[in-house]
Amino acid sequence: MASEIAVPEPKMFLRSKTNPEYQIEIEWTNAFFKEMPENEFKELCWKADYLDSQRFLEAAGDFVMAIMEEMEVKQIQEYLNIVDDYTPEERKAMEEHPLEFFTGVSIQQDEDQQQQQAQAAGDAQ
Repeated sequence: MASEIAVPEPKMFLRSKTNPEYQIEIEWTNAFFKEMPENEFKELCWKADYLDSQRFLEAAGDFVMAIMEEMEVKQIQEYLNIVDDYTPEERKAMEEHPLEFFTGVSIQQDEDQQQQQAQAAGDAQ
C-alpha cells in the first residue's frame, strides 16, 4: 500500500534577479515590512542600499510597489517626499499613470487589455 504524501500549497515567491536559486516568501516579507513603522522601514532601506543588499532591496521594492498601487497621487508624493513643482503636462501624465510616472516602471497590461486596445485602434482606422 502506498501512503499518501501531503503536498504543500504553492505560495507566491519573489525570485532574486541576482541569484535565481534564492527565493523569498513574498507574503512573509510583506507582512514583516507592514509591521514596521514607516520611518524605520525607510531607514532600513537606506542602510540596505548602502550595503548593496539586492535581495532585501528587491523585496522592499515589491512591498513599496504593492502599497503604492492603493495610493492616490497626493499620497504617493507624501510617501516619497516629492515636492509638487510639476508642469501641466507632467500633472496629466501623473494622473493617468501614477505608478509609471513616479517609478519609471512600465506596468505590463494583461492580454485582454492589449487585445481591446488593438481592436479599438483597428476600428478607428
